[in-house]
Amino acid sequence: MKSSAYDYPPKQGLYSPEYEKDACGVGFIVKINGEKSHKVVTDSITILMRMKHRGACGCEENTGDGAGIMTGHPHDMYLNIIREKQLGFTLPDSGHYASGIFFLDNDPIKAKEGKDMFTKIAEEYEIQVLGWREIPYDDTSLGKTSKGCQPYMEQVFVTSSLDEETFRKRVFLVRKIASNSVRTKNRRFYICSLSPDVVVYKVC
Repeated sequence: MKSSAYDYPPKQGLYSPEYEKDACGVGFIVKINGEKSHKVVTDSITILMRMKHRGACGCEENTGDGAGIMTGHPHDMYLNIIREKQLGFTLPDSGHYASGIFFLDNDPIKAKEGKDMFTKIAEEYEIQVLGWREIPYDDTSLGKTSKGCQPYMEQVFVTSSLDEETFRKRVFLVRKIASNSVRTKNRRFYICSLSPDVVVYKVC
């Protein structure tokens, strides 16, 4: 089984060339014993930094179309942040809520409109918005072009009294409906992730 650029290695251990797929700059880090560890995150960032083609580098060396990491929800970290920042809500047990990262309009009025519209859609599907959190960021390494279109970012936390399977389906539905109805030509709105299990953080 050959690639246009090189031969795949032979089948060995957990690896089999039949599962190879063409992809642009994808890395995978896991602790095979399932243990939660911050090292998974730091190793993921290391991989990301070592990929020359991180999200289609464009007109500037430090401008691309975005790259990041996806990881499981750091439940204990969320609890600490919500308490320390006094965000005015608390989280249910892990697995009983979903969270996601939103790209919102830099205009505060339009950003609020987007959040309010999302909340209304969520409520129609028996999903309750617990609260929002501003995302801390460091944009010092971004190029001029990237900074010129940098969105305002917030993290949402939602829950429901629905059973687990129905909750997961409704969260998926709400994400799809909001993604296709809230954004307009004059209002920026994009959901990077919304899930009971994982969260996507844009890194560069």
